[in-house]
Amino acid sequence: MIGDAISQAFARPAFTRLFSSMEGSVEFGTLSLTLPDGSVHKVSGKNPGPDAVLELKTWGAIPRIAGGGELGVSEVYMDGMIDTPDLKSVLDWALCNTEWFAANMRSYGWSGVLSRLHHLFRRNSKSGSRRNIADHYDLGNAFYSEWLDPSMTYSSAVFEGRNSVDLFAAQQEKYKRIAETANMKTGDQVLEIGCGWGGFAEYAVKNVGVNMTCITISKEQHDYAAARFQREGISDKIELRLQDYRDTEPGRYDRVASIEMIEAVGEHYWDTYFGQIAKVLKPGGAAAIQAITIPDEVFEDYLTKIDFISRYIFPGGRLLSPGKMQECTERAGMAYEPTGEYASSYAKTLLQWNDKFQSAWSKIKSMGFDDRFKRMWEYYLISCSVGFDFAQIGVSQIRLQKPA
Repeated sequence: MIGDAISQAFARPAFTRLFSSMEGSVEFGTLSLTLPDGSVHKVSGKNPGPDAVLELKTWGAIPRIAGGGELGVSEVYMDGMIDTPDLKSVLDWALCNTEWFAANMRSYGWSGVLSRLHHLFRRNSKSGSRRNIADHYDLGNAFYSEWLDPSMTYSSAVFEGRNSVDLFAAQQEKYKRIAETANMKTGDQVLEIGCGWGGFAEYAVKNVGVNMTCITISKEQHDYAAARFQREGISDKIELRLQDYRDTEPGRYDRVASIEMIEAVGEHYWDTYFGQIAKVLKPGGAAAIQAITIPDEVFEDYLTKIDFISRYIFPGGRLLSPGKMQECTERAGMAYEPTGEYASSYAKTLLQWNDKFQSAWSKIKSMGFDDRFKRMWEYYLISCSVGFDFAQIGVSQIRLQKPA
């Protein structure tokens, strides 16, 4: 009780200052905020927009939000210090009013400083990559199978045309476009860097007739993919390796595919990644990359901070901007050609994943995951969906062409 009183004594003045600055300054939508003492405070923007409802469970949330920015918000949500019946509406409202947040809330603080130090110690050397990947992908195949589509594809689908609703069909459409971007043909020798659970390899072997070499550094994914290829009767067309991309042999492949693996490479190894693609391709070969990107205009500022994703979801990971990706590609001696942008599809993919995750939570919880993990995962899926909706992040397919 004494601790609560002290927290309230320090937090209420901070809340009063923040909320007063919102009144008359927020542009869009409404925020209804319930404080720990039960009082309800509402602020309305000048224009229509999302209606957000938020409850502060403890006064201690206020200084963490005020001092920690986006990272602070994510942490107090994970810790159950704030709650909402609709997280997406809260994040939609926040992104509609980014000018106010930029002017009134710190984007760093001790949480950010500690996260920056954490990131520095999670660099993606070969050993660091294995640890970082294990933290995310080795949560268990049973966990991922509860909320991914039947193809076990963990990357943006392409919802277009006939494939505008069903997630499995939209994932197959994505695979089709990756194969087309690299101009894959029957008999091609194809290297997939970061093969996941084997969805693209299965598609490419069955539908294009290529021969695949698939690499991953996740033991869980490797074992699942091996069983999958055996079950589907395509093991003779696929060489599956538990191998780092930096250890692949040069000059062997007609085509390379790498679907949302580059995000895990880390800024210290971007040139190594693109350079390795150039090395493994035969003269005249091509690669198809699907990559989540950060806009060029905010890229340099983004690199100075550690956000929720880098801290809690993909340790050691970083996004590239389109301009930076082109720079790295050309420095490796290849031509850079974007072939498609699918941000709206990724927003839809993430919401479908979250719906399935919520529906399967009782099964997932029985695997040993706690409520903090649930809140972390739903914050991850929903905040990324909102980020794509508001063009804070994008996702592109790109063709990399090696000279003949």
